[in-house]
Amino acid sequence: MFTHGHSRIVGVGVYTPEKCVASSEIMEYLDSENRFGIATDWLEKVMGVRERRVSPDDWLPSDLAVLQMPSTMLNYCPKILTP
Repeated sequence: MFTHGHSRIVGVGVYTPEKCVASSEIMEYLDSENRFGIATDWLEKVMGVRERRVSPDDWLPSDLAVLQMPSTMLNYCPKILTP
């Protein structure tokens, strides 16, 4: 892959927060049936989204990046991290 600058993406990683929120919980919180006439299972049926992972309120995107970094580095740069 060629780039015009001096940086490039050599790998990607992921971190999955522990807290899980079901789509039905979100729809119930929004009171979607009464307010919008949308059933609480609409997101799951139409969009296929059953749940979402949610990070703590005081976390920044960079906090998630830091947590996923070790596994990404081991996958893409093993010579750097292993003795």
